[in-house]
Amino acid sequence: MKLKTQLIMLVAVLFTVSCDKNDEPDVNHAQDIAGKYEGYSVSEFQYTAIPITTPSENISITANENGTGTLSFESVTWGKFTIPTAEVTLTGNEYKIAGSGKTVMGMDPASQKEYDCTITGTISKDKKTVSILFEVPAVMGGLKITFTQGEAPASMVVAGVYNGTLELSVGSTNMDPVENSKVTIKHQENGKAEVTLEGFGEGGMAFQDIVIEDVEVTAKTDGSYSLTGNIDTMSGTTNVTGKLEGAIAKEGDANITFTLKPGAMPMNIIAVFTGE
Repeated sequence: MKLKTQLIMLVAVLFTVSCDKNDEPDVNHAQDIAGKYEGYSVSEFQYTAIPITTPSENISITANENGTGTLSFESVTWGKFTIPTAEVTLTGNEYKIAGSGKTVMGMDPASQKEYDCTITGTISKDKKTVSILFEVPAVMGGLKITFTQGEAPASMVVAGVYNGTLELSVGSTNMDPVENSKVTIKHQENGKAEVTLEGFGEGGMAFQDIVIEDVEVTAKTDGSYSLTGNIDTMSGTTNVTGKLEGAIAKEGDANITFTLKPGAMPMNIIAVFTGE
């Protein structure tokens, strides 16, 4: 009898432990990262050589009862993304998030279409570092948008290819404007910008591309950006010195003045670029 009693007590203890374990709630990591995150997006696709940066973006994450998270991202540039059941896991000091959902894109409501999309990303345990990649394979040869928490570097926001007109003057003499002129702005890792004025002119006044590095880009309170820089570079075999001053409007219009002194030329060439 004593042995039988001991066996019954052992079974009872094991049953109790099993019940306690099953009654423990699963950890819902989506609750840990729930909230709104403000930052910027950088977009890449097949038809652009320079990524497009959009400031003042945000994503929202809410926790579902089943432990997954719903992620919402409404981009000023690209449209609305919804990931209804993203998986959230914790590895060390970093949450990992992954899932699939839909995005609605289109230039106007009449042309909007729904596309499949996926996300992968990480959020640090202290929520100070957020990076989430959205991928839309069916759009523009494969669209990739990376959301990063924080303020967008100004030189990334203005990066792009601007097309417009170049007005030229030497002293009080105006020359024929250069139609279909181009200025290219690229982000540098040091936070400054590289600005390239496409070659222009003919004969003795012909210039090859003028590449100006370390241009300062400053965000203004009205949403525009100012550009300032010193010029000391080569255009072909000619040393060109001078300065660059200009602005990129919030809407994307560019107005940049290049003051150019080629070699020993006694007078400056003033080249004013306007474009978008």
